[in-house]
Amino acid sequence: MTESETDRSAEEQADEGGVPPQTRRSSLAMLGLAGLGGLGLLSGTGAAKKGKSGRPWNRDVNADGHALSNLGSLSMGADDAAIEGFTGGNLAVGDDGALTAEETAESIHYVTNYPGETLDEKLRTIIDHVVENYGSQAGHRIVIPPAPADEEAGIGAAWRFEEPVVLENNTGKIDFDFGGTLVFATDTIESFFIVGPDEKTEEVNFHGGYFYASGSHDDPNVTRSFFQVLGVGHQIIEDVYCQNLAPDTGGAGERDESKNVPIGIEITAEQGTSGVLVSRCSVTGCDEALRSEGVNGLTVEHFTGGGGDSSVVLDGCSKTTLQQVDVGSASIQSVKRDLIRLENDAGPNEKIRIAGVSETNGNYVVHAGVNAVDSANSGEKHRGIAVSDVSVVHADYSTDMGAALDFDQRSLTPAPAYPAPNGATRAYSEGTQTFATRNAHEFRVGGEAALTIEESDVTVAGPGNGAILTTPDGQSRYRVRVDNDGDLVTEEVQTEEDRSGVVDSFEDGDLSEYIGSTDAYEVTSDPPVADGDQSLKNTTGGTAIFGSTSGLPRYPQAGDTFSANAARTEANPNLGVAWGMQDLQNFYFARIYREGSESDANPDRLQVYRREGGDYTQLAKSATSVDTGVLYEFVVDWGETGTMDVTVRDPDGNTVATASATDTTFTEGGVGARRTGVLDDIRIL
Repeated sequence: MTESETDRSAEEQADEGGVPPQTRRSSLAMLGLAGLGGLGLLSGTGAAKKGKSGRPWNRDVNADGHALSNLGSLSMGADDAAIEGFTGGNLAVGDDGALTAEETAESIHYVTNYPGETLDEKLRTIIDHVVENYGSQAGHRIVIPPAPADEEAGIGAAWRFEEPVVLENNTGKIDFDFGGTLVFATDTIESFFIVGPDEKTEEVNFHGGYFYASGSHDDPNVTRSFFQVLGVGHQIIEDVYCQNLAPDTGGAGERDESKNVPIGIEITAEQGTSGVLVSRCSVTGCDEALRSEGVNGLTVEHFTGGGGDSSVVLDGCSKTTLQQVDVGSASIQSVKRDLIRLENDAGPNEKIRIAGVSETNGNYVVHAGVNAVDSANSGEKHRGIAVSDVSVVHADYSTDMGAALDFDQRSLTPAPAYPAPNGATRAYSEGTQTFATRNAHEFRVGGEAALTIEESDVTVAGPGNGAILTTPDGQSRYRVRVDNDGDLVTEEVQTEEDRSGVVDSFEDGDLSEYIGSTDAYEVTSDPPVADGDQSLKNTTGGTAIFGSTSGLPRYPQAGDTFSANAARTEANPNLGVAWGMQDLQNFYFARIYREGSESDANPDRLQVYRREGGDYTQLAKSATSVDTGVLYEFVVDWGETGTMDVTVRDPDGNTVATASATDTTFTEGGVGARRTGVLDDIRIL
């Protein structure tokens, strides 16, 4: 196009049989040919407006808002290269140079565009359409949005479901996308979906959706499971919620489990099943929220399920990972047997990894968080079971590995069932780390000292070595070994630092090492006295907080057991001791305090407190009764992890009160008291 032609108006060019200026790409876009690029000549045999027959179009084409028709033929050439193909769309140039438009596959199917009186009818219509037109072609996605208000297959914004949707081998590689859509079983059905009933299929995935078994007060209308997977390779079930809406039938917090759906999500290997992922799913109101039988390669993560016997049941599975399994607090979410149960009717489970098992205020007390059982009474043991991070409050045991071999478990609350069979257990309870095993193990320190534990023997390698034992009073330590003649040898071992000994028995007669209300106390030889000739007495009866953080030969710290003798007097009915003292505003203390009148059967309370920033927090208490003028021994076992077990004994050594608490605010500090009648003989045992 010349410059003079560009300067002329569109009307003038049209009157002369030309076309107004327009880019070649936009012109081709009108014909559906955008993206040709490099075209130098466009010619045709038909006429458009005043165009002459057979006239070459050597400028951009403008149809002026009209369709080009009756052209006879349309040929195209390139000034600089031959046309080889087109990008985008469904256009293609064949070997003969012909331009053709091929039909493209429809991959996204919305159920609202398909007929059916129920959702299951619509889904079967789509599946039949996919199979008939595309065979087993992969990549089809079925989208189920909320039901429109005028949808005959809906109930409000929910969908009605009356017959199972069966997915066979030729219907594989389909994704069902439910999002947050509600689906109700409005008739009695076996399951919502049955995958691979006669032959293994692949890639049948379910994403989202809220599925409800409504039923009646008597029975749920899903008779087997919400999802029944019998044969599939590589499957994802994620963000799915399944619930039986049949209401509770007992009193508050009670439920008749006979009204439950038997299984929430069922995954078995009847036709061969492997490589299944169940993620972020929740199942309630089912006897077993998830059951898997004979499956190889199952992963269940962030799963919440309950309502009946167990949350997850594995039977004859291998290479299975369960991660973050939880049950809820309501009866429809709680379980009554075990959270995770390993059965062997189909065969023992092997190579099972379980991590993160918990409950949220369970409604029932279960046997175990993880229970390995011999359900078939065959004597076959589960093998290769690894369990960690189990925390179940309403359970007799964290785990019961009674029917398992070659297992390893750790971080368990409460304690696991004992005695333990072959396997290793690392448990933590009340400040004590426990390792138990019945297999042979060797423990090494620094690569030299070795302790070997076999089934019925303990060996300490190296001549002269042996086990070191501490006497019950904590005062002495002895090495115990057997010499080559078979004689038992004991040798006292002197430690580099012996922390045991007297903290203060007030025999120096003064309180120069103490701060606080020292003027409310005096050191005298008047009875009662626990050790030596003198003890500390309160003379005012007031609160009188005092303590020492420096100047004494030693102070208790976390990991120590210490004791102190204290007594009630006529002037002050309280008795106790303080420890972990940072200053007068921050410390622990145990005391016996009279809450009732003297005429009450048990007027006294043993209390354990923390004072922090001047504020008091009661950590534990228990009932007791003590006499006036009698020294009682307070024994405090202060664990390294913050446990504090307080035992009070009478002069004959009988326990009159105990209280336990756990707190890690202070791990060391001074000693003293908050309002005690008499205090004497504070010592680290």
